[in-house]
Amino acid sequence: MKNGQILIFTNKDEKGIDKVLSTLDENHQQYTRINVNSIIGENDISLTESSDGLSISSNSLGLISTSKQISSVWYRRPENPIPTNTQKLALENQELDLLKTEWASFFWSLYTTLGGYWINPPLFGTKLFEHNKLYQTQLARKVGLAVPKTIISNCPEELIRFAQNCGGIVAIKAIKQRIFENLDGTYDGIYTNKISADHLSQHREDLSVCPVMLQEYIQKKVELRVTIVGNHVFTCTIDSQNSERTKVDWRKYDFENVGHEKSTLPDNIRDKLLTFMRQSDLVFGAIDMILTPSGEYVFLEVNPNGQYGWIEALTGMPISAAIADVLSNPIA
Repeated sequence: MKNGQILIFTNKDEKGIDKVLSTLDENHQQYTRINVNSIIGENDISLTESSDGLSISSNSLGLISTSKQISSVWYRRPENPIPTNTQKLALENQELDLLKTEWASFFWSLYTTLGGYWINPPLFGTKLFEHNKLYQTQLARKVGLAVPKTIISNCPEELIRFAQNCGGIVAIKAIKQRIFENLDGTYDGIYTNKISADHLSQHREDLSVCPVMLQEYIQKKVELRVTIVGNHVFTCTIDSQNSERTKVDWRKYDFENVGHEKSTLPDNIRDKLLTFMRQSDLVFGAIDMILTPSGEYVFLEVNPNGQYGWIEALTGMPISAAIADVLSNPIA
């Protein structure tokens, strides 16, 4: 186990990391958790740049570290700092915008200059891979993985022609996933849906308003959630076809009818996914795949900051322990 400092950039309400932190505590591994979204009014933080490199300190957190002393960094879904309600009331709009911009720039400077072994480097995980399905698809294809045919366009004729060439039925997806809060306090996401070439033709004028992403619809035997942590590969089979609710998109969760089982991948698929991760400079990734009725494995996408807690709870696979292990023993 390394003796270096572990830094964890996350949010105050991020519960998904609790098991990882418990494992680090059990192993007497030193770490500092920085809740980025609530740092204003709760903690101080300083960055000092010199010929010796970058140092980071926080009096309130008891943190004093240089880049050389930091062995690993976990970038776990941090959001930009949020001013307190009192501060919001005391500031004019321009001042509030300046405050938000300065904090966002401060942390981006920190993320991109601080040394150590990152899970994941935000330059890749956040700026390059998140919500960038085309880049992911091209890299997956290069390492030999099967991927769906894809088009993103605001040209109605091209979209309709693509759907027709795919047998008349395609999957329509959001380019960037979003969560919306309803008036009753519940939340909804934008799910994958099946759509016909005829339906696209009937709404031709709407298609030019913004880019639309279509993919050939892949028939499913089961779906796979493959969580990769360093060289650890955790594969979960999701029996999404056992419920009408989840047949097109398993994220419409139906746990009573949809089984989640620990499984394994063929060696050649596993090796290609690990190659994909290495070429992506990603240490952690939640990968969605389809296993077709004919036995073909099809790559859909990787989420560099994807959720894994429910998979761990349902299957017993030790994903949190693997994250703690990789943080404590960074891979060279």
